[in-house]
Amino acid sequence: MPGTLQPPIRLPRGYRERKLVEPPICARNGCRNAPAEDSDLCPGCRERARAANRAWAAARRAKRKRARRCRDCGRPARRARCQACRIVVGQAPKRGVDSRVETTPRTRKHADGRTRFHGQMRRGRQTNASLDAQDLADALKYVERGRAGLAYAASPEVQALPRIQREAAQRAALAQIALAVRLLEQPLERHHYDEDLARAAPRPKG
Repeated sequence: MPGTLQPPIRLPRGYRERKLVEPPICARNGCRNAPAEDSDLCPGCRERARAANRAWAAARRAKRKRARRCRDCGRPARRARCQACRIVVGQAPKRGVDSRVETTPRTRKHADGRTRFHGQMRRGRQTNASLDAQDLADALKYVERGRAGLAYAASPEVQALPRIQREAAQRAALAQIALAVRLLEQPLERHHYDEDLARAAPRPKG
């Protein structure tokens, strides 16, 4: 009826509820704006969230630096990063590194501001060939990090550290090799290699 008061529009609350709204709206409570193309947040809320994360991370690094602790994990460290975290980020001293292994980043920032893998100019699933190349290149990178990390973990510099730090460095190096193994398994699973082998195997007669 004319003049009848309409109930106020209730904005959905909570991340899960706001994700289901059509048309989509920003996942930040209280915001009515549409989300960015590649985010659940609108451009303004996303930038504010990133700024808050950067400020928090900078404050944490400064606090750990004053306490002479690793900037990443908080373990005691003489440098900005402990031995284990240096291995994880690929900063372990490379003794006899094979320079033929490709270690250049496989991402590139495009004109629209988004970061994509090389050759991936639009949103959407990459081709199997592109995914295979990406997984194998990353596997080589982690194998090299694991090789350099294990050599670094066995070096006099690390062996002079307390047992807990020695073991942490070795585990970090082995974790890089484990990542490489998982990446090497991806093309096999993607192309159903084990299933094809099972189908091609001769069946017993009888």
